[in-house]
Amino acid sequence: MSINKEYLFKLLSRFADNSISEKEYRELKKYIADSSSDDELFEAMDNIWDKLETGISFIEIDRSRVFDQILADPRFQTDKTAVKELKPARHWLRIAASLLMACSSVIAAYFIYRANQDIPQIAYLEKIVPKGQKVKLRLPDGSIVFLNADSKIRFPEKFAGKTRDIFLEGEAFFDVVHDPDQPFIVHARGINTQVLGTAFDIESYHRDEVSVAVLRGKVSVADRVQKICVLLPNDNLVYNAETKRLTLGKVNANDLVAWKDGELILDNVTMEKAAEIIGRWYNVEFRFETPELKNYRFNVSFLKGEKITKVMDVISHLNGFKYRIERNTIILSGRKHK
Repeated sequence: MSINKEYLFKLLSRFADNSISEKEYRELKKYIADSSSDDELFEAMDNIWDKLETGISFIEIDRSRVFDQILADPRFQTDKTAVKELKPARHWLRIAASLLMACSSVIAAYFIYRANQDIPQIAYLEKIVPKGQKVKLRLPDGSIVFLNADSKIRFPEKFAGKTRDIFLEGEAFFDVVHDPDQPFIVHARGINTQVLGTAFDIESYHRDEVSVAVLRGKVSVADRVQKICVLLPNDNLVYNAETKRLTLGKVNANDLVAWKDGELILDNVTMEKAAEIIGRWYNVEFRFETPELKNYRFNVSFLKGEKITKVMDVISHLNGFKYRIERNTIILSGRKHK
């Protein structure tokens, strides 16, 4: 076979710097496969190797094995060109094997990338809800999502795979359309909640901690390794993915998801927890001048549209402390004097 040394050098150079095309790669492979009786190619590859100056050295048995493996790699068998048996003792084989060893990971990545270009890319939609707001969404399958304040959700423009995958940060209530052939999975803080069709709430504001409560139906909760448990109506799971600590309990799920209808229900919460919830609802900050107030625990509920001043008047009266509002910050201080 007559070899154009300049063109061969061009192919090997492109191979080395990951700019070789698929057509050029097939040509290069054919040159190598057909070269077992071509001394001109041996000389050309010797010269090319000297110019490349890679400084890479491998034992001969590894060169031969790697070279054969690369040529036989099914990712590169895009044509029917037969690869002839090569003689490991030849000097050019050592050169080619070393070069291919040096570049094989790069070339593999290149062809994997090229292959991935043929796979239809999934278009995702993202909705971010700031503090002080709530949003109702309809997903591509008809499922309904209520997204709470300070939350973010990401989902495909179309559910085309074997599952319906949703990615959540914050809190959302899901009313899922039943589809036994395409399970609905919510991914939040390392926890995967899977259903076929049901209504449930997921809260994942805190790092590594997720709370799941079921209003209707049944859900399966798992981490990245194993299934954790199955929840039924009014079951509540709080799971810490970092410590693997799990807390199961019963709740009034209707009260827990009342936020989606604009009702603020604070059920046996500390003032610290209440400040966190109210802060998201009204987009305000809290500052405790008296740290002990954080541990005050109480129950209270408010109807839709209640003003922040009314909310704080009631809570401060229940717990016997004072508050004042400075711009966007609510400052809590010691008990009122009677």
